[in-house]
Amino acid sequence: MRQISLLAVTILALALASCTVSFDGGSQDSKAINAGTAEQQKSIIAAAHQVIDLLDQERFDEAWSTAGPMLQGQASRTAFASGIKTMRDSLGAPSHRKIKGFNFPSVLDGVKGDFGIIGIETDFANANAVQEKLVFQRVDGEWKLAGYWLTKKVTFGASTPN
Repeated sequence: MRQISLLAVTILALALASCTVSFDGGSQDSKAINAGTAEQQKSIIAAAHQVIDLLDQERFDEAWSTAGPMLQGQASRTAFASGIKTMRDSLGAPSHRKIKGFNFPSVLDGVKGDFGIIGIETDFANANAVQEKLVFQRVDGEWKLAGYWLTKKVTFGASTPN
């Protein structure tokens, strides 16, 4: 049983790692980031809110129903649910979220389309300042989940060697 869940997590991690997402404009050409219009931002916030509410309530199978063809082609419902549960279990309940940025690219990893990306900084009970990144693809006029990541920056010791 443990081997199956580790396999599912590995599959999900590989599937979710297939897109490259960055919100650090300092090292990129600022033209590469398209923050979108107020209407685009409002629509992507609504889509992210729907997915995050389901994840916060551990309704992972229902969250899967928001997935689009990109994500569904890379991970099964079971792998998605198991992977998300594993990623979020140790974090505890979320307490505070702050939107950190948007991007609305027309190409993502070589795939042309209408994409929306939102970065959110989240404080969880067991970890503060965790970055949640949600990628959506517009399919038939609706934002469909294409990827979800959690990342946390960690600093060890001094910033320069002695």
